[in-house]
Amino acid sequence: MSNILSNTKIFFGTIASVVFSAFIWDKLNLPYDHSNTVIGIYSELQSSQHNNLIRFLFFILLPFSTFFILFIHYYKIKTTQIISIFSKDFHIIKKNNLLTFFLIIFFIISLIIFLIEDFPLHKIDHFHEGLALSSAYTSGITNNYWHSSYIQNSLFSDFLNAKIAWSIAGDYSVGALRVNYLFLRLVNEILIIYFIYLLSKSLNFKIKFEIFAFVFLCIISLYLNRQIE
Repeated sequence: MSNILSNTKIFFGTIASVVFSAFIWDKLNLPYDHSNTVIGIYSELQSSQHNNLIRFLFFILLPFSTFFILFIHYYKIKTTQIISIFSKDFHIIKKNNLLTFFLIIFFIISLIIFLIEDFPLHKIDHFHEGLALSSAYTSGITNNYWHSSYIQNSLFSDFLNAKIAWSIAGDYSVGALRVNYLFLRLVNEILIIYFIYLLSKSLNFKIKFEIFAFVFLCIISLYLNRQIE
């Protein structure tokens, strides 16, 4: 089997797993623990505090597992040689100026969207923003990260993100946190686009299909990225 055919099957198999992961996202609901006596959003919605973690792990691990399994299968690589997937010499990467052109175009599109998108003026989302605001503010008062605060997502998301935003703005405000969210999403999009660019080059497709793969993956990835509010 030629490398092009193998790469095509790996490509579409991985894409199918991403689509399936996105489709199954809302259906991953663990039963609510009624022994939890904390009154708040989780108890009102009867939602398990572990849902987001399970969904995130499933969305990340299924596509990665699919990619590695298909790669090992089609290239007959032993598990002990899996590091060779990341070897810069494994694929012959050809120069594609048109692909680089599309890379710059997507960078510009992402930047333009960031500059023209409306600033969020909705009421405070107590389920997400409230957690970050309260944890960061409490941390600023107590000079601690682990006392009197509940960590739902991560140290950065629940503490450092708001503190960095307030440090830059010089004020404790909801607006500073929201601007920082928008900026971090821009940085995330740029990294996603560049990753897809490197991935498309490494697959060794024909030039036209290489560009198609890049554009298709960019559109899907950026769409999914902007569904996260």
